[in-house]
Amino acid sequence: MVGRGRFVFLGRCGVIMAWVRLDDRFATHPKVVCLSNEAYRLYVDALCYSNLQQTDGRVGSKLLRHLASKSVAQWEGTDYETTDNKLSDELVAAGLWEKDGDSWLIHDYL
Repeated sequence: MVGRGRFVFLGRCGVIMAWVRLDDRFATHPKVVCLSNEAYRLYVDALCYSNLQQTDGRVGSKLLRHLASKSVAQWEGTDYETTDNKLSDELVAAGLWEKDGDSWLIHDYL
């Protein structure tokens, strides 16, 4: 479903563009179709960040807080931490993330 990305060097300036490979069927995968829009976005954002920063699929709590949609917390009237936990729990329940101490691992990232 998800493949490790690659780095492409562009021009004489040495600009690096990283990318993540997603299967064409990604959006219709049974683990993905059940996700809320916010969890879907968080999952894709975490994939992109992990590839760019070479975290091997690890999502720390600070990164989760950064990537999680703060607009959802404002809309629902909850605090950011509650929203972070709600989205990470949703990804764990779907089998896309695994809890690992104070962080999460993107399932089958490597």
